[in-house]
Amino acid sequence: MSSGTWSLTGSMVTARLMNTATLLIDGNVLVTGGAIAGSGSALAEAELYAPSGSWGAVKPMLARRSRHTATRLMDGRVLIAGGRDQADANVATAELYDPSTYDWGSTGRMITPRDNHTATLLSDGQVLVTGGVSNAADLNSAEIYDPTTGSWHTTNSMADARYNHKAVLLPDGRVLVTGGAVGKAYRPLNTAEIYDPQSEMWSRAANMLNHRFTHLALLIDGGLVLVTGGYTRPNLGAPTETAELYDPVNDTWARSAPLTEPRARLLTAAVSLSDGRIFVTGGQNDSGILVTSEVYDPATSIWSRTANMTSARSGFTITLLADGRILCSGGRDTSRPLATAEIYEP
Repeated sequence: MSSGTWSLTGSMVTARLMNTATLLIDGNVLVTGGAIAGSGSALAEAELYAPSGSWGAVKPMLARRSRHTATRLMDGRVLIAGGRDQADANVATAELYDPSTYDWGSTGRMITPRDNHTATLLSDGQVLVTGGVSNAADLNSAEIYDPTTGSWHTTNSMADARYNHKAVLLPDGRVLVTGGAVGKAYRPLNTAEIYDPQSEMWSRAANMLNHRFTHLALLIDGGLVLVTGGYTRPNLGAPTETAELYDPVNDTWARSAPLTEPRARLLTAAVSLSDGRIFVTGGQNDSGILVTSEVYDPATSIWSRTANMTSARSGFTITLLADGRILCSGGRDTSRPLATAEIYEP
């Protein structure tokens, strides 16, 4: 039985996909970069969404980029790192958005140009960047950004190179990295590893039950990590509905209830609701780009369908607003990049 409601809100100034969306301390949402089509169409444009329903352009980033990361730092600034530029080349540049001045400033360059990487805010305020692709080479390298100095330094490398993987900060401050792909054929991985910020060392975790990339991974109540969806075979094959739970205390994986349908290309298509449930929407599978949504209840380990979005979307952003509503913006439907945005009220 469906629940919740969707409604259109104001449209973005610029249609885009493969961008980022970051909730700011003041409750506004910063959207940066992305692309207007495929390769070679990276954007520098940035804009702000106000929870009242309006969008407004802010100063563009210093560099065009898509497939980058955005991380809100502890002082409220937003770190933008890496991605691909308008020449479809990997970049090492990074920049900072200051919401108090609505302006951008440069900061130290990453050690390695990369896109399709992860960026995780650590408990001490530093940012861990892992994997991705650089000059057509898959990366196992990792590096740390220190906001107090604006500089990057290398840390120990992962055991496996990977891109389109996921990273989750665990309750004890370590970081779990799962899955991803390698090679031009997008060969999915089932490996997982854990980074310890204290020693700056990586250790193997137990392998996932499924190979997967462009999947979802979120921390749920009780300290477990829910991993679901993604592609399970090379060349974007076999999108899956399977789900599994990782227990970081015992280093074990266990099957969980599957999604109501297969979903892949889930870049940022899930959020944890205030009541502990997990909300997932959109993506795509062999049937096409999806309009459906569903919710996972950790108490019952059951997925339930909710109301459909107003538009099918893939490659979009999803943001939990301060008032508990969910903002979905941009992405693409079956034919074009989208400027539209919509709000889900649980």
